[in-house]
Amino acid sequence: MLRERTNGCHPHPAHDGSRYRRRGSLVRRSGLSDHSRAADGPLRRRARRGGQRNLGRGTGRRGGWLDPRPRRPSAGSGQLCRNRRHCRRSGLPQPGHRPLAAGNLRAMGAGPRLCPHSAALRHPSHLGPRFLPSPRLPAEKHRHHFRARPAAARLSAAGLSTRSRTTRMPIRFPAPLQPGDAIAVTAFSSGVHPRLHGRLDDALNELRARGYRVVEGECLRDEKHDASAPAAARLGELRRFLFDPEIRAILPPWGGERAIELLPGLDFAALAGLPPKWIAGFSDVSTLMAPLTLCAGWATLHGPNLMDLPLKDRLFGNEALLAALETGMPPAQEPHGQYWRWDEPGRQFANRVRLLGGGSGKMEGRLIGGCLDVLASLQGTPYFDLDAFKAEPAILYLENCELAPCGVLRALAGLRLSGTLDGLSGLVLGRSGAQDAADGQALRYQDALRAALDGLPYPVVIDADIGHVPPQWSLLNGAWAVLEVFGEGRARLEQRAAR
Repeated sequence: MLRERTNGCHPHPAHDGSRYRRRGSLVRRSGLSDHSRAADGPLRRRARRGGQRNLGRGTGRRGGWLDPRPRRPSAGSGQLCRNRRHCRRSGLPQPGHRPLAAGNLRAMGAGPRLCPHSAALRHPSHLGPRFLPSPRLPAEKHRHHFRARPAAARLSAAGLSTRSRTTRMPIRFPAPLQPGDAIAVTAFSSGVHPRLHGRLDDALNELRARGYRVVEGECLRDEKHDASAPAAARLGELRRFLFDPEIRAILPPWGGERAIELLPGLDFAALAGLPPKWIAGFSDVSTLMAPLTLCAGWATLHGPNLMDLPLKDRLFGNEALLAALETGMPPAQEPHGQYWRWDEPGRQFANRVRLLGGGSGKMEGRLIGGCLDVLASLQGTPYFDLDAFKAEPAILYLENCELAPCGVLRALAGLRLSGTLDGLSGLVLGRSGAQDAADGQALRYQDALRAALDGLPYPVVIDADIGHVPPQWSLLNGAWAVLEVFGEGRARLEQRAAR
């Protein structure tokens, strides 16, 4: 839906909110250029009808239409608009501009082709924000239309909240699942290849055995170009499940690579007004879960994926995940005695969760985090802006999937330079899923951590049961957590809703 906003428009001060007489009728000037004058012929009639339908009260019966042409170009007004038929720029007329009434924008096909000047209009949520400055116009003409607007304001067209950066979104926790509740299964990132359909069916049967009603999405049992379906199909199905009041939980089969494509099409402001539902998983699933917690206030569950349920060696993590879904909060958890790696089947390794630098320590705060590989790509965007979240003590947890030691160093250093690591009460890093450097002359994983995190004023826990090296804890984004480390291999994690 196209909506007119006025916070990006700066009408001429001489006519801001004033009235003037034209051809015997009073017309309210509402954010229009002082170079406007009446239109002629059919265009004027169409514009008047569109204004009466869409511009709302306070515009007058004949005042809800926009002038179709300027009286004269202003000095230094720049080049012609490349989308002149769709331009809604106010206060800065251009030669050849033909602004249309708001009621006619949809009929004329306005959408992604809107003029770059029209930052005051909201694009359809599925198209995402496209407020790009025109390189053909002087920079000073854009200073109050684009460049002076913070990133959070520009992306509000995607449904993000524009509340103060110092006000934390209240965290709301999904209700525990009951027998008969509907669980939607959709792959909004990677799908399930046909050769793994048997394992998927075992996971779905596990849910049915617990009394849940399973709703399979169409974007699930296929995999092409590292996705279950084109982005538009995945987005449409995810939005349908998010807004369906009958769906109580959404469990993707696993992560993948391309969940980031869906973020601009999600209306987080609308989701913030809905009862939260369970979203659970890890890897690329955290691309959706972290923004849902930060931008919509939904507590989301980072833990084993749905495709892990049939694996008997995952009982430790699966039981905690299912307990969280059924009780509303993960139980107290301690490190599993041993872990194993995908690239070394048959071998088990002693758990070495510990503080970076050794010793023992304790941290408390609200949990937020996920996969380092994908969340590092969201730094600097409203989807992973922790400033408001850190109004309370916060614990950030991260786990590495594929980044080599130098990639880990760059990702963590980037988070530190962006301020993401400032003001935390603790940082928790899961075991790395990538191969360590084999060459003795190359940078190793532990050295990369020390190089990136040295000097942080709070405890840093490494090699925790989080992420791509099983088994793993279940962590509820938004929950208040207390993590104590008693020495190498010994720790305890407790989570609750309130401090």
